[in-house]
Amino acid sequence: MVYCTSLFARGTGLGNRLFPWARSVLFSSVHRVPMLKPMWVRPSIGPIARGGIAPRNYLRQFALFNLFQKREGEISGVLRLKILQSAIRYPEPESLLGSPLPSGEAPSLITMQRDKDHFLPFAQERSLILNEFRKMSHPKWVRLADSLPSYPVALNIRRAKDFPDPQLPRDFHATGPIRTPLWWFIDTLNYIRAVFGYSVPAIVVSDGTRLDLAPVLSLENVSLLEPGCPISDLLVLSKAKLLVGSGGSSFSAWASYFGQSPTVTFPGQSLTWFKLQHTNGAYLGEFDTRTPSSSFEYQVRDLSRSLSRRIVVC
Repeated sequence: MVYCTSLFARGTGLGNRLFPWARSVLFSSVHRVPMLKPMWVRPSIGPIARGGIAPRNYLRQFALFNLFQKREGEISGVLRLKILQSAIRYPEPESLLGSPLPSGEAPSLITMQRDKDHFLPFAQERSLILNEFRKMSHPKWVRLADSLPSYPVALNIRRAKDFPDPQLPRDFHATGPIRTPLWWFIDTLNYIRAVFGYSVPAIVVSDGTRLDLAPVLSLENVSLLEPGCPISDLLVLSKAKLLVGSGGSSFSAWASYFGQSPTVTFPGQSLTWFKLQHTNGAYLGEFDTRTPSSSFEYQVRDLSRSLSRRIVVC
């Protein structure tokens, strides 16, 4: 018997863990092999020690405690442990679709690790991956996300200090994941609202505190998603018509992948680094209010007209 599983790098958050999980889901679906239930919980005091987050959100947001359930067909419990102990382990194949399966009498375990090629292996499999994500999530968090409206604009503001603050402007182009400044979220939202012609509602999804987010939350018609967990946060972000993401954030990238909505991030911090692409032609790229993309502005205007027509009809 051949099995597959996901092995997560120590200390990584949900966004990075979803990459090997998604490859396992695709491999299991294509080859019809059973998948071992992942171990999602990540007990770590690092996020609390570094600061920048709301401590009351630690168990759900960072430890990923009690968020996921067993999907149909997944192997868990004692049988999972037996397979881990006895199976011959094989590395992930170069191709998830065409590589032959191991043969032999002994159980074989194929392990997907880290974020290999990011979204590229399953770029065309959005429906499969999203459906399986919903199936493995505890129903109460899915119901919470489904009960909320599809906001015209969602802001994913990453504030935990594992993303350091930039020291120089060039850091955004050369340093990797760093914290997107709050003023950029404000300027970008104001630009979008200027195109709409009114203060279109916006939802903020963040790991930060209300005090830290005050400059954004003080804007008219802006609300903070509470209580939240990564499941409901991700699904609410994916439902938004426009996504304003945090540069370098795999969580923002997953929201954009699931939602396929126009998505912007800070200059030098494009989510295309994750090999993300929108198969529906929605804008995906950097955004500077001083030199706004004409393509993005066109899609914002088109959305504005679409929402106006719905209001008139209703």
